[in-house]
Amino acid sequence: MNLFENETHQNYLRYHIYPKQGLLNDPNGLCYFNGEYHVFYQLNEEKTDHSVKAWGHATSKDLVHFERQEVALRTGNNNYDSGGIFSGSAVVHNNQLYLFYTGVIIENGEELEAYQCLATSKDGRHFEKQGPLFENPKGYHIFHVRDPKVWLGKDHKWHMVIGAQLEETVQGDIIHYQSDDLLNWDFTGSIFEANHENLGFMYECPDLIPFDEQDVLVFSPQGIANERYRFQNNYHSGYFVGRFNYETAKFEVKSEFEELDYGFEYYAPQSFTHNHEVIQYGWMGMMPTEKEQQIPSIKDNWVHNLTMPRRLTLKSQHLYQTPIKALDNQFEKQAIFSKTQQVNSKAIKLSFEPHSEFNLSMFDHLNLSYEDGVLTLGRLGWTEATKNEVRRLQVKEINHIDIYLDYSTVEIFINNGEYVMSGHYFGQQSDIITVAKGDFEVAYYNYLNS
Repeated sequence: MNLFENETHQNYLRYHIYPKQGLLNDPNGLCYFNGEYHVFYQLNEEKTDHSVKAWGHATSKDLVHFERQEVALRTGNNNYDSGGIFSGSAVVHNNQLYLFYTGVIIENGEELEAYQCLATSKDGRHFEKQGPLFENPKGYHIFHVRDPKVWLGKDHKWHMVIGAQLEETVQGDIIHYQSDDLLNWDFTGSIFEANHENLGFMYECPDLIPFDEQDVLVFSPQGIANERYRFQNNYHSGYFVGRFNYETAKFEVKSEFEELDYGFEYYAPQSFTHNHEVIQYGWMGMMPTEKEQQIPSIKDNWVHNLTMPRRLTLKSQHLYQTPIKALDNQFEKQAIFSKTQQVNSKAIKLSFEPHSEFNLSMFDHLNLSYEDGVLTLGRLGWTEATKNEVRRLQVKEINHIDIYLDYSTVEIFINNGEYVMSGHYFGQQSDIITVAKGDFEVAYYNYLNS
């Protein structure tokens, strides 16, 4: 089944993963196994809310053309995941796929317990649950311990980080386990030193990414106060650069916490490494429930999508994010313009080099401008309460911008991936792109399968 078999509505997407029906959220279990890429994701199969979660599943030979597979993991009639299959990760070992996830018990709306669980597969299509791996450590909230990420360390041991909340202080934390065989795990404690800066009441979806000389710790803290140019959303995702010490099992922080995406809804990213490239997906959909339940695609019984797959590179202490080449090669140049351009698709790419202040209007629903060192992304919201929403980013200089528009999704890469802004947009759009301010040329490309 091709992922894009039934796109007839204006909000359906062409090069993003979205659910055939129901609600999609966090990317899970990203890996390359048996000659294909596997992208799992949180999925409410029937409803467009967060009531029950399973693991949806899509596969691809090239990260461009996807097929939806049968749901990989569903809740069971047991005492460890009857309330939901929450987020996690995957590794390949001895020709077998290991899926690590958080199973939860929820009864009558009350969040009771969470367990770190394992499921295995020999073919990437059929999955066998192995149950919980260990009891959660004392001192942490019994439900707010979730989202295991597993990797093979430089010490040739398996390592797992899990998002958590300290019970006594109600602060976020990330805890660590290690194993020789992926089945028996030893708890080592928090990966942070005692003087770690408090970034909120819960840390979700941790991801330890080893690079050559440094490591990057990605996670999604909840509870950071909003600022004018940072942390402008409901919850946020970002990273520390530093070094994971395999002897002490501590992450030695060497940088300030920096956001990954300065747009509207980005959250819960996860990465995997294949052919020496680090590739990351994120969820485009973190927002308050009232706003979420008014998204126009809900009338077609689906909501939210993943980002494009992004290639991560670390330069000094900053992560650069760029679309993978295989996907970027799917765009064909149509025209070059400097004032106004009528486009014949809603799945397009725009590229330009402004070098000074500018204002670009897209479809009468999106606006990107740069003035006095501030890049502003504005959108016409889909409700009366969300009209004319903006996100702002301080940037000293802008020399290149790539904009990817996909019917109801936008991703903007600034200075060849130095910064990214993304988000949803909906409504009856025009088909006009206008340079309202600035003296530069814009290259316009169509997506080949649009």
